[in-house]
Amino acid sequence: MPYLYNMNYLNQTNQSQTISYKKLRRAVGIVGISIPFVLYFGNYWLGNCSIVQSSISYYYYTKMSYFLVGSICAISFFLLCYNGVQKIDSIVANWAAFFALGVAFFPTTFRGTLNTCVILQNNNPAYFGTLHNIFAVLFFITLACMSLFIFTLTNKNLPPSKQKLARNIIYKICGYLILGCIVAIGIIFIFCNNLSWQPVFILESVALIAFGISWLVKGEMFMGDK
Repeated sequence: MPYLYNMNYLNQTNQSQTISYKKLRRAVGIVGISIPFVLYFGNYWLGNCSIVQSSISYYYYTKMSYFLVGSICAISFFLLCYNGVQKIDSIVANWAAFFALGVAFFPTTFRGTLNTCVILQNNNPAYFGTLHNIFAVLFFITLACMSLFIFTLTNKNLPPSKQKLARNIIYKICGYLILGCIVAIGIIFIFCNNLSWQPVFILESVALIAFGISWLVKGEMFMGDK
């Protein structure tokens, strides 16, 4: 009887942990997807600004500054709390959390002028912008690697279910989308930095949405095992 009681307790504990991990993954996904939309519409309503900023990072200098920093810190916190099935999950998640904090605490360099949209001046050292870009690239690369190489891992002792195979396709699409957006942003910065529209904001938004979708799927909000 004690043995059966202990086994039932362990099963309930493992089930509770699984549910908690799923909720954590969903929280990461929801926050990631919401960032570009909340930034734009929040700045539209609170700042009376309909202009799309050049990049998501530029919203640091708008009335949505606190939301931007807070949401990135929230993602970092969730990633620090995340423990995957294998040790590599936690290691990569911790690195992603570290890079996210770098993005949050080293704002990008803003070279524009104050207006109804931009209310904060850039008084940060010049190297902040460089560090911000480095951390941002590393953050997105780490997220892409998680989608491509960690989320797609399967149990070697069991054949993958149809849902798992379908989820792996989504993970790969999201991972390659994130990498593609990073490459496209780099090309724009080098060759097409004076475009009238805002491709960097769009590409960053696509990367965040892809990141969010991969985590929602990992949390089995969609396409979960039956």
